[in-house]
Amino acid sequence: MGLPRLITITFSHYCEKARWALEHAEVAFTEEAYPPPFHATASWRAGGRRTVPVLVADDGVFADSSDIVQWADRKAPPERRMFGDGAAERREIETLEEQFDKVLGPHARRGIYFYVLPRRAIMMQLAAQGAQPWQTAMFTLMLPVVCLTIRKSLRIDAASAARSFDKVRAIFDQVGEKLADGRPFLVGQRLSAADITFASLAAPLLLPARFGARLPPVTALPPEAASLIHEFRAHPAGAWALRIYEQHRGA
Repeated sequence: MGLPRLITITFSHYCEKARWALEHAEVAFTEEAYPPPFHATASWRAGGRRTVPVLVADDGVFADSSDIVQWADRKAPPERRMFGDGAAERREIETLEEQFDKVLGPHARRGIYFYVLPRRAIMMQLAAQGAQPWQTAMFTLMLPVVCLTIRKSLRIDAASAARSFDKVRAIFDQVGEKLADGRPFLVGQRLSAADITFASLAAPLLLPARFGARLPPVTALPPEAASLIHEFRAHPAGAWALRIYEQHRGA
């Protein structure tokens, strides 16, 4: 069958989580990137649920970022396993990963989309990465409809974005409290799925330089959004996530 195929939207933070886990596990794979809405057809054809990421491997199709992390962990050398040492650490890592998936990921996405969707240049830059020329051309024509669909499906408006940022702050505070004792990782003595998940899903509000796709610079965002990025970067949890990116993304 060849190398596993990872089907993505390049700038998706859930796709970044899967991509980072595979790379950390030293799994060779190919990435097939699609701009929205073309990702839905690619996902469905691969056996997914019209969402990404989807990993197509010899031993199955994995259509959820957490399932992909679990698969990568099974392939990883011992020193790069991502679920700790022993049952207790594994339970804690899985609990944190699930919380970040269900709370941090959706609310970070809604919050940043509130500011990015009206910015045509940013949306075009994000969508063009990895896309075929005809897909980029179609995306250009479809952009107003794509943005309207995203806005409606995620229920994005000023009030919902403000509520989402409050949810993100609560998660950041929780993580900051956990890190207050000076530990280098959330659980255990090496990089885990909890660390990768938090850093990846917080990335839209941190814009780390080592993210697996090109993200817009802070200067391209409106002042209110830039202020929020600076706020989250300065938070102990955000500063820690940026260090995790610098020290472990691509390492």
